[in-house]
Amino acid sequence: MFAETRIVPCGPRKDKPTSGLISEAHRQQMADLAFRGIPRATIVSDDLEAALFTTTSGLIHLFQTSGFDPVIIVGSDLIRGGKRREAEIFRWYNGTTVWNKARFGVIRIEGQPFNWDDLPPLATVIGTSKIASSTEIRRRVAAGAPISDLVPPDVAAYIAQHNLYR
Repeated sequence: MFAETRIVPCGPRKDKPTSGLISEAHRQQMADLAFRGIPRATIVSDDLEAALFTTTSGLIHLFQTSGFDPVIIVGSDLIRGGKRREAEIFRWYNGTTVWNKARFGVIRIEGQPFNWDDLPPLATVIGTSKIASSTEIRRRVAAGAPISDLVPPDVAAYIAQHNLYR
């Protein structure tokens, strides 16, 4: 659908302590496994390699200054409540500006409520998927529940092999 896709795993975040539970090397490997074989997809590992976190606002700025006009792909859970300005994106750094000015590709999450009025001004719905948040994936792994319906088989195998998120 896109000429180029850049996946940017974040480094450790002060506002999300769970981001530091798994090493950057493991997170890099899981990103590589999850997105390998996808045409025109590139993993941008700068944050993982530097152990830092660049906000979405900062990434948009970096990409735009290099001539790349990004579309931010989010699950519909992050835009829920957007009409009332209660969406998760409003809690991000510069969230109101990102909401109003960034281009979004929204993936509808199968089985979850969706309201077209919640979309950001520059959003396109790009499909429906049975995706889950990383929080849900970690919760299932910790509970010993299967995750094969939420992640690619190679990622599930990697998590099990390295006993991650237990």
